[in-house]
Amino acid sequence: MNVSFKARFIQNASVLRINKDNSLKETPVSFVKMSELDTEDMYAMNKIANNYKRAFNEQMSKKDDPDSENYAESIRNNFNHIYNNPDMRGYKDFFALTTQQEGFEYIDNQKVLGLAETFNDVLGDFLEVRFLQTNPLHKFGENTREFKKIGTAILDCLRNYFKGRTIYLQADYNVIDFYKKYGFEVLKENNMIFKA
Repeated sequence: MNVSFKARFIQNASVLRINKDNSLKETPVSFVKMSELDTEDMYAMNKIANNYKRAFNEQMSKKDDPDSENYAESIRNNFNHIYNNPDMRGYKDFFALTTQQEGFEYIDNQKVLGLAETFNDVLGDFLEVRFLQTNPLHKFGENTREFKKIGTAILDCLRNYFKGRTIYLQADYNVIDFYKKYGFEVLKENNMIFKA
């Protein structure tokens, strides 16, 4: 039997591409689960985090938004921790939303639009979204922003993949409205819940 721990395709999704005339076009994307036991996925995760950090720092130098954070580094650090400690595998999952349509054994880090890290309840009753990070170029970029609805697509895919589970998360104050619009309820301060 040949076992592969490489990223695997979960489902198709779509985001909106912003055309040069500012019109929007629905664009197919892929939702993939990355394997924290695979060297290629670890390499891709490191490249993604580095790219996001660079883009985030560049975009933040143009904005006055002290509440914004780049979670790609936290996702990468947790991914690498499990990569280096495989006995910890099973409680967290790592996902990417990408414009890549095939060849998922090698994730093209330049095509990844967003990442998510989840923590799984052992009983399977709830899911905690630990981190959700869209590519900063597509969040903040004025002239560089190419896509919209990345975060929504990631949440839609997570809801579908973890069907029937209640979703918890902590949200930065600057994105609470996004999560409310999606259907999350505020439990207290920045703790939010989405009931399945």
